[in-house]
Amino acid sequence: MDDAAPADIAEFSEFLDVPLRVGVQLGVARLPLRSALALQPSMVIKLDRSAGDKVDLLLDGQLIGAGEIVVIEEMMGLRITDLEAQQPRRRR
Repeated sequence: MDDAAPADIAEFSEFLDVPLRVGVQLGVARLPLRSALALQPSMVIKLDRSAGDKVDLLLDGQLIGAGEIVVIEEMMGLRITDLEAQQPRRRR
């Protein structure tokens, strides 16, 4: 994603404090309804990614980049590795 020049940011000054939801998606899985209805605690759902793969960075539900999960004082965080305006979507 291109960095906005200060002049470009000034055009949007009245919107700069609008809160946006930032999310991280580890992966997805497709389950038939029968399997979804049978879900119980301790069951494991296999996702479409391997351990160590990059995860998706979402801004208000839109894919804007990717990163790696990191642990910060017993909390999880995201180290951004790719930040692009148009990241190719993975087929799920």
